[in-house]
Amino acid sequence: MEANTYSLYNSSTTGPSKANREELADFISIIEPEVTPVTSAISKGSTKSVFTEWLCDSLSPAKVDSTAEGHDSTTWFNKAEDRARLGNYINISKREFGVSDVQQLVDQAGLDSEIDSAKSKAVRELKRDIEGVVCGVQDRASTTGSYATRGLFDWVDSAGPSDVPAAYRVPSGSISDGVAGAGTDDLTEAQLNNVLQSMFTVSGEKKSYMGVMAPIVVDIIDNFTRVDTAVRGRYHVNEPSGSKTINLEVKTFNSSFGVINIIPSVFLGGSNSGEELGTAGTDDTLAFTYDDDAGLILDTDALELKFLDSMHTESFEDRGGGPRGHAKAVYTLVVKNPKVHGKLLAADNHGS
Repeated sequence: MEANTYSLYNSSTTGPSKANREELADFISIIEPEVTPVTSAISKGSTKSVFTEWLCDSLSPAKVDSTAEGHDSTTWFNKAEDRARLGNYINISKREFGVSDVQQLVDQAGLDSEIDSAKSKAVRELKRDIEGVVCGVQDRASTTGSYATRGLFDWVDSAGPSDVPAAYRVPSGSISDGVAGAGTDDLTEAQLNNVLQSMFTVSGEKKSYMGVMAPIVVDIIDNFTRVDTAVRGRYHVNEPSGSKTINLEVKTFNSSFGVINIIPSVFLGGSNSGEELGTAGTDDTLAFTYDDDAGLILDTDALELKFLDSMHTESFEDRGGGPRGHAKAVYTLVVKNPKVHGKLLAADNHGS
């Protein structure tokens, strides 16, 4: 028997295959990063201004000199002289969505309502946008009709920002800043411990931090104890062979100076290129690129995400072309005292 030639149902050819039914599964698969560790972990609040401000202060150094018996005080000190006022502008994040009138009416596989699916997708995208802004490198900005909130990679900086007094900037020792391509050595255990030691001198106590790291950095830390013992012997870990599991994971880095709970993220130090286009049939060129060998070591108690307008969706009037709307949030990042945090840069091929 002559073999059939299978073709699409709308082809101009004829034959028995024209009676074949199509099989279209009743689901839609989306595989994209959606975990937002920093915005999920820090506290949430509200603000009533486009520029949110807060105060920070410090204590004078410990004094060991004794005061003479019977000494009458003659000198008075201004205990508010080091008080500083920090601030951040809002950020407006918005994701628009729309569905044509016909597309909303037709029966589709994988969903009950095209507009409900579009709304849900916009909310999921908005959550990722907020995480990217919070963990971003951008400075705060205020221009006519446009604002930007300063991201953590700009806050956690020993050389600035310029509006942060030097006393409240992150100490240089709390930033392990390698030079990409300057060497062949990755970030070492000793270098990470030096960052924690510097952070300990700031707070004076062993604290637990959120270590949100790019996947490459997580992999480097996972291998800290798996070194060439002929060069850098530390200790051996024996695991029961009966478990049939090889454990190559370091969830917690615990040193004498602090504890880092390690969480991988692909939203660190990100930037955009291209643009998102709304014209049907036109390919979007919007791209997001994150810093793939960086990390943040955060005291989450010293961070807050304040909303001027909480995350929500809004539907607009259908003027005949189909339903439409947007998902939107207006917020700012409060970094109560920048010097308490730490940062890793160029951890891969760290250099000396």
